[in-house]
Amino acid sequence: MRVLARAALALVLAASAGCIFSPKLGDGAIACGSDGSCPPGQSCGGDDRCHVSDGTGGNGSDASVPCTPITCDDVARNCGPLDDSCGHTLDCGSCTAPDTCGGGGTDGQCGCKLLSCADQHKDCGAVSNGCGATVSCGSCALPNTCGGGGPANVCGCTPKSCAQMGKNCGTAPDACGGTLICDMPGGCPGGQTCGGAGVPNVCGVGTCMPTSCLVQNKTCGDISDGCSMTLHCGDCTAPKSCGGGGVANVCGCTPTTCAALGKSCGPAPDGCGGTLDCGACGWPNSCGGGTDANSCGCTAKTCAMAGANCGKLPDGCNGVLGCGGGCNGNRVCVANVCVKNGTCTPKTACDPGQCGVVSDGCADVLRCGMCTGGKQCVNNVCQ
Repeated sequence: MRVLARAALALVLAASAGCIFSPKLGDGAIACGSDGSCPPGQSCGGDDRCHVSDGTGGNGSDASVPCTPITCDDVARNCGPLDDSCGHTLDCGSCTAPDTCGGGGTDGQCGCKLLSCADQHKDCGAVSNGCGATVSCGSCALPNTCGGGGPANVCGCTPKSCAQMGKNCGTAPDACGGTLICDMPGGCPGGQTCGGAGVPNVCGVGTCMPTSCLVQNKTCGDISDGCSMTLHCGDCTAPKSCGGGGVANVCGCTPTTCAALGKSCGPAPDGCGGTLDCGACGWPNSCGGGTDANSCGCTAKTCAMAGANCGKLPDGCNGVLGCGGGCNGNRVCVANVCVKNGTCTPKTACDPGQCGVVSDGCADVLRCGMCTGGKQCVNNVCQ
């Protein structure tokens, strides 16, 4: 019998050695977390202890506030996925080309990234802005022409040869600010002089009378003297350039435009010492408020930035943030923060003159509409 008892005891000990210890947390055994959280199957009670939920709120526990899901309309999203703050993912739709979801710089909204001339490394002519429209990138300062150096919509110049211009003597401008030597071997034939027949840099019979920069009303760059020489007519002082006003070998400057610079708001230099007014933005956008200076935009705040952990909250861009469902235990959402034993009476109506999306002071938002009578919504107030 003793042998059998010892064998049975050994089996029990061996069996117990292979078991995994898995304690069960009893009712009220542990304290609630700082945010009112408890292990699965338990909820935070009025005594700040975790209790087994029996569906009646017994044992001093308070049932959690039901989670109110966020909708696509709540947060002004019209595309892409959205976490509804209650454990589900919503599909807020898709966009039609050339728009893409978030392409305009606002997450969850269909839009298109406008490409400026500078973005595309273009500085002249008309180009697509990447969103179905055409913008002008301006003109070129002579002797450059649009595409003249090879690449389309880029100011440039391709020098000409003596043969291309039909020149056979003397020095001549190459049409790009340089100088060519066009003398034929042995010079002009006997009885001819360079420009003698009245054609500069071409051998002909007669006597050539050279001109001057002053006579030709030229103030910069190189020109032919009408016979066999090249004249230098001076240099320009910035912001003027030679031919910049559209007249060859004359100092000038052609102002750029807001469209060419890819600017949609605020002041910007016109490239000629002046300032352009590229317009203003409508609220909630501001100039530079997104990611690009001189562009209208708005950067929405996050729940973390606002220090919020419950309810709905204005995002500062006329949209709505979902910062979580209800508060656990004996906590109440006050100004979007779970407060122990707190109380909160939400606003039920907008104040006179309020506009856009505002907080109700507790866990939700009010939509106060837009302004009328020519007033603008500025920081949620019609002005």
